[in-house]
Amino acid sequence: MSARRHPVVRRALGAVLLAGLMLSGCGERAQELQAKGPDASPWSGKSGGFSASGWQGGDQSAWQEQIRQRGQRQNEYARTGVSGPGAAGNASLPALAAAPVAAAAASAASQP
Repeated sequence: MSARRHPVVRRALGAVLLAGLMLSGCGERAQELQAKGPDASPWSGKSGGFSASGWQGGDQSAWQEQIRQRGQRQNEYARTGVSGPGAAGNASLPALAAAPVAAAAASAASQP
């Protein structure tokens, strides 16, 4: 008596496999926190081939200066020489942004 010849047996096997797959997702393993050890301060790392020039391991002030310089290299205002939005270098930006609005208002007022 094989499963190919009897559709009832095939359906029963399919139902058992489906139930087994559905129930396999219900099990949960215990999740426990494991501390590996106390964290070290970020500036206490080793100086190596991948560290920035001017930084020595264990020097907090040099580490803070490197972080500050990295942030400044990512600052678009510092990279382009513009001092920031609304600053003297950008005095024409609000006027340029207002020009299309003023033109639209003037054309709307001139139409009957």
